[in-house]
Amino acid sequence: MPSPDGDLPREVELIQAADKLRATKRLISSDWGLPHTVEHITQLVSVKFKLDAEKALENRMTLRPPSL
Repeated sequence: MPSPDGDLPREVELIQAADKLRATKRLISSDWGLPHTVEHITQLVSVKFKLDAEKALENRMTLRPPSL
C-alpha cells in the first residue's frame, strides 16, 4: 500500500532502506499470490504497488536474492 504521503509503497521504502544498510544481506519480499502484469493495474489498485516492489528488488545494489 502507499505511504501516508502517497509517495512510495512501504515495501519499496523498506527495500531501499535495507539496500543501504551494510548489515542487511537479504530481504524476502512479502510478494505472494497470483502473478500480475501492468494490464492488471486497472482491475486491482494494489497491483501497481506489487509491481513497484518487484522492480525495486530487481534494482537493488547490495542485497542478494534469497537462495532456495
